[in-house]
Amino acid sequence: MKKLITLIALLAIAGVATADIVDGDFSGTGFVSYIVSGALNTSHLDNGWYVGFSGDPNAWHYDAATDSVSRGTGATGSRSFAQCFTSSLTGNQTIKIQWAMVDADDSSDNRVSYAVYGVNNGTGTGMTDFDIASWSFGATVDTGSTATKLADWRRHNVDSADYTADIDIAVDFGTGYDSYYIGFSTFNMNAGDSVTVTDINIVPEPATVGMLGLGALVAMLVRRIRA
Repeated sequence: MKKLITLIALLAIAGVATADIVDGDFSGTGFVSYIVSGALNTSHLDNGWYVGFSGDPNAWHYDAATDSVSRGTGATGSRSFAQCFTSSLTGNQTIKIQWAMVDADDSSDNRVSYAVYGVNNGTGTGMTDFDIASWSFGATVDTGSTATKLADWRRHNVDSADYTADIDIAVDFGTGYDSYYIGFSTFNMNAGDSVTVTDINIVPEPATVGMLGLGALVAMLVRRIRA
């Protein structure tokens, strides 16, 4: 009986186990590296966050003390960070971005953008050269690979005020993709302005949460039986 219940618990937990956005809470050791060319490809898969765009590689700063990344003044133009990851999730999902913007002069000059793509491989390893500044793909490395834009929000002007509301991105993962690319960017920051991002993660759908609850319940029963 104990073995059966243990097996059920493991299956319930395994049913929701999935590769996800790597270091989505920014509790890791920092950006993996500065992408000089501004492009990600399959060699960067599931490694974590990369910071890019030509110019100042420190436009976005990784703060391990506060588990966040931030950008203030000190660099002009768009600055971005991004990653490519794998996931077994399918169907409708929500990617939540927790962030805060300080618009010191209330000028509505600050702009942010994000993009999410799903990639299906063809006969090889899939797409290559995802430009984390322009949210666009370069050449393919195999025949038949496709990149599908799942979400795109560009240069949204904040309404002359500080901004702290979460960004909820509705994403249809369909029947699943071989890999996913996600990027976040800001435009120019004026004196005193800043943007801080504390979390970018996929919010489990109700069915997933239910499976997690089932796994926790069965695990509790196992502990009681063993006691």
